Amino acid sequence: MLKRDMDLLRKILLEVEEHAVGGNNWVPLRFEGFSEIEVTYHVKLLREAGFIQASSVPDETRFIRPTRMLWNGHEFLDSIRNDSVWADMKNKIGKDLSTLPITVIGAVALEAAKAFALGKLGLNK
Repeated sequence: MLKRDMDLLRKILLEVEEHAVGGNNWVPLRFEGFSEIEVTYHVKLLREAGFIQASSVPDETRFIRPTRMLWNGHEFLDSIRNDSVWADMKNKIGKDLSTLPITVIGAVALEAAKAFALGKLGLNK
């Protein structure tokens, strides 16, 4: 049974942002510790959530690859991009992270990102 892995979703979003050029150019995805099936499953989840565009790989229709990031993908990634914010959030939520709705994770991450940014600006007093 495949389960949603938030770390893998984040890795995919980071790769898509870095390597996507749009059109029909696929972003190659290989992550140590994750199978092709797991990666494809998570790409499908991100596509269904409206975070990325993705399409089938020719001659290998069971695999899909991202082609570009969508607005919601950029927004969500911006809330979880910072490694310190991500680690802190994972530490506080723990193993329940993958069981929370993505909207809740995004909201919590956005608040953590706001606190981080305000701290950097010296405005969290």
